[in-house]
Amino acid sequence: MTDKAKASYGEDKELISNEQVLNNKVDIYKTLFNNGLENFNSGKFVEALSNIDQALDCSPNDYDALCFRGIVLQILARYEEALDSFYKAIEVDPTHHNAWADLGFTLDNLGRNQEAIAA
Repeated sequence: MTDKAKASYGEDKELISNEQVLNNKVDIYKTLFNNGLENFNSGKFVEALSNIDQALDCSPNDYDALCFRGIVLQILARYEEALDSFYKAIEVDPTHHNAWADLGFTLDNLGRNQEAIAA
């Protein structure tokens, strides 16, 4: 750190390491995801969706959050958006069966039965 930077930042303050930033991001993600679960279990689906969307801002390719988002969107009858979440989850982990099953269920809700069977 240059002397000018130290003077403007303050020598008594420590810089936050990349590891600390990542740990904080993980903690924020976990808190938001857990808040989403609590809201979901309380029947507060719009709030749960908001929590999960915020969690996905921290970790956009998190399989569990993507699937959870799709489930909440199904409950809210926002099926096309739910499909997007399940397709994204499948991109992240094509071997995980939950996203495929939920994708089929959502397609069935949309009356796209042949696609649902294929999923």
